[in-house]
Amino acid sequence: LEQWPSLQRVLLPALRRPEGRAIYEAFLRVHTDAFPDYMEELLGMARGARVPFESVFTAQIEQEFAAQLGRLEGGSSAPSAAWPAPAPALAPDHCSDYMLCSSSLCAGAHNEDNDAQSINRTFMADVQLGGPSGRFRAFVYMGELPSGAFGVNARGVGFSLNWVGP
Repeated sequence: LEQWPSLQRVLLPALRRPEGRAIYEAFLRVHTDAFPDYMEELLGMARGARVPFESVFTAQIEQEFAAQLGRLEGGSSAPSAAWPAPAPALAPDHCSDYMLCSSSLCAGAHNEDNDAQSINRTFMADVQLGGPSGRFRAFVYMGELPSGAFGVNARGVGFSLNWVGP
């Protein structure tokens, strides 16, 4: 997290401004109410890594938080003088997903188009939770929960995620 440019230069400093703090608190409330188990996991990650919870949570909502900061000026999600662009990685043209189906098979593909800040900071997680049905595999950005790109569980249910900005 210390080497995450947009987090350190823009997003965490935004928490010191009332407008940025209000956006953060709104995200925190929504996520705590809707996803209490995930929030507990993030608290555990922060404790285990000995880093502030704010840093861990803000990393999870990087693109959404950055978009809301940009909307503060001029009603746009574009960066402004007060809220500069967090990083090229937040550009809306991140990734692509493709789905091909025939009468007997469907296959999905995800193209991860990040910038240089992601090199050597991503990995594939192969996780076993409980019995065999609790296994999943996912592409993970370091410091984030395994849900920001693509994955599949033991039952063959997969997902792929792309940023769709306001």
